[in-house]
Amino acid sequence: MKKQTNKQKEHILFIGKNYNSFLKEAKKKGISRNIPLTQAKRVNWGDRVYCSFHEKYFTGGNYPSEIVNFMGNLKQLGRARLICSFRVTNLYVKDNPELMSKFLKDERVQENITDITDHTEGGSQPGKSVDRDCGSYHIGASISLNMDTGEIIDVMNDIAGKEGIEKASIMIGGRVEQTFKNGEAVENIKFTRGLKTLEGEVKLERIKKSKVNIVEGYRQYKTKKDRMEAIERRLGNLDDFFKKPKEAPRKVKKVINKAVKEINKELQENGRANLS
Repeated sequence: MKKQTNKQKEHILFIGKNYNSFLKEAKKKGISRNIPLTQAKRVNWGDRVYCSFHEKYFTGGNYPSEIVNFMGNLKQLGRARLICSFRVTNLYVKDNPELMSKFLKDERVQENITDITDHTEGGSQPGKSVDRDCGSYHIGASISLNMDTGEIIDVMNDIAGKEGIEKASIMIGGRVEQTFKNGEAVENIKFTRGLKTLEGEVKLERIKKSKVNIVEGYRQYKTKKDRMEAIERRLGNLDDFFKKPKEAPRKVKKVINKAVKEINKELQENGRANLS
């Protein structure tokens, strides 16, 4: 992280309305959020991101149409109600093995690799599994680089352009740094999809380690139906245990009990009845 200083930027990132379940999951599993590639270039290791939800100042209500029209762009103004913050320590590149293969072989990358972890154990495993309310994926490998995020993305874009490969699709992430429970907010801000960079810089402690993660099998749950289908697929996998008559009964019971417990927890969170 050769360009990281103690002066970092701060950003606003709006999430959905279901922020209570978001915060609960974030505390347990950390945060990973999709952002446009152009915005990812503006974010550096150690930047602080405030996860927030948007409250409009002006909702229309029973005001005459003349007043509503007069408000114009001011109708979009509101406050960013802060939920939690995180420092950017992870960059995730989704489902682009051709690009990442060439990226890892690039001389500009090779000379800056400080650490690499293969989560697939040489290809024998699918990788590190991550399952969230909004989606799921596997992390095949994690790489630490002595490069800032802008340099990393520049190399990826350069390779994609020269080789005719699809550009990277990016998530940023990190661990929850702070939660906000007293109504803290940033005023006079419009809703935007992606990041809203705040003016100025702040002095922050340097982060100790950052990683570029190669993501495989990314699936986004856009609706509750998608999420419930994923849970039901996992439940269907339990049938495999009954197709192995030589399996020790105690081991089968232990595995099934654990799986049922996990599924029950997810069903409760989604308003479904428990398994009997």
